[in-house]
This record gives sequence, C-alpha cells and structure tokens, in this order.
Amino acid sequence: EPPRLPTPPRKPFSFAPGFDEWRRTNLYPQKQAGFYTVAVRLPLGDITPEGLRALAEIAEVYAGEVRSAISQNFLLRYVPEEALGGLYEALLQAGLAQPQAHTLLDITRCPGADTCNLAITHSRGLAQALEAHLASLALVQDPMVRPISIKISGCPNSCGQHHIADIGFYGSSRKVGEREVPHYTLLLGGRTREGEARFGQVVARIPARRTPEAVERILKRYQEEREQGESFQAYLDRVGAASFKPLLEDLQTIPSYEEAPEYYQDLGAEGETFRVQLGRGECAV
Repeated sequence: EPPRLPTPPRKPFSFAPGFDEWRRTNLYPQKQAGFYTVAVRLPLGDITPEGLRALAEIAEVYAGEVRSAISQNFLLRYVPEEALGGLYEALLQAGLAQPQAHTLLDITRCPGADTCNLAITHSRGLAQALEAHLASLALVQDPMVRPISIKISGCPNSCGQHHIADIGFYGSSRKVGEREVPHYTLLLGGRTREGEARFGQVVARIPARRTPEAVERILKRYQEEREQGESFQAYLDRVGAASFKPLLEDLQTIPSYEEAPEYYQDLGAEGETFRVQLGRGECAV
C-alpha cells in the first residue's frame, strides 16, 4: 500500500544550473505511473544536522517517504513527475542536489581509521582522492563506464561493501625496511543482483598513493577492449579478473623513504607517519 502521496506545487522542469545532469543520474521511474524515486547523493555518506532538517522539510512537501540506501545516500520515493523541477530547486538551495548518484563517482566507503579502531587505512581519504582523480578524466562521461561501482573498506571487514563492488578495495599494510606503507588490496568483479551474489577476486595489493592510477588503468583497458555494448561485468567475465595483474604490476613497486616519503603516509592523513594501530572495535562490549 503506498504511503500518503504528496501534492506539491506543479513544476516539472527547472532552468536552475545542473538540473539536466541531476535528472539524468539521480532519478528512477517507479512502477507506479507518474512517480519517481529520487536519490539524494551524500558525498562520503556525510550529512550535517542542518542538512537533515532541510531534507525532512523538503520530504514533507515533495515525497511520500524517505529511505536510507546501502549506497550511503537517501532516497525520496513517490515524488510526482510534475514536481521534479521544484524538488530540484529546493534541494539545490539546501546544498543537497549533488548529481552522479550511484555512478562511478559516488564511492561507498566505511569511516576507516578516522574513527574506527579496527581500520588499517583512512578509506575516506582514498574515496576523496579517487573522486577528484576520476572527475578530471573524460572517461567518466562514457555511459558504459558511469554505472561501474567502487567501494572501499579500511580493513578486511566488509563495512564498505568492497567484496560486492565492480572495483573494491580494503586497507592493508606492508613493511619496507623498518617502515610501514599503507596499501589497498584490490578486488574485481563483485556484484549483487536478483538471484545472484558474487564476491570480487583479489587481483593486487597497491600502495595507497598509486590506487587512483590503478583505477584509471583498469577503466581505460575496459574502454579499449570491450565489445559493442559489453558491460564492465560482462567484460570481466570474458577476460577474467586475473588478466589485470600484469597491467598493475609496476604500480606495486615502492621507492625508498628518501626518494618518496609520501608513499609512507596514508591518503587522508598527510603529514603523519603511517603505523597500524588496532584497538577494540566499535561493537566491542
């Protein structure tokens, strides 16, 4: 049974900046004719108390219900098609009209070592570095690349859902001499869809600093070698995740501390000496 349906002011279109891109990436038609589910993208999964209050007020006017998503975003459901322009303008005014929801740039990550005692790396820092790097590349406009998912955990536990991502990472460490170097273990080919669940396969362990470059290489190889209309998942099924190992091999070389001290600092914790410090988990009694 549908919730109480909203009756917002009629405004199906908007000339406000960014409306077309937002409409292209953040809207999902519902099976109920005339209604849309709208994704409110939260970069890094964060929202302020002021943002939550604004979203609650917007939802009262424009949506039948609000749900949280596994992607660390919010979903507004039962939004009437005739009100999408007004909704966008309200979200824009509240700072909640980020486009690219559930695309390559919408990276899921756990809090990592920022707050978790079990985390090895600062997964938040990698998510920021990846988004900045990928956003500068023309390939993010490729409609076949856009749906590829990236998910990051700061340790082998799956809080960031790395095991079910097209491209997944979890934090790890490697010693070079007496110093520790932050790394991410790369997995390819994870997925979930109706009737199927598949975990990604481990392909490489890459220094944190080289991880954005590794993702760029993976995406460019897919672009160059895919067949007509072949999705990233179908491409991986055809060539095999292990075939990416030679492509990434040179990225795993670590220079000495004297040559490149930045390798020995984690993304998101620049200026700090990287050292694994594990404690009791957030759920410990």
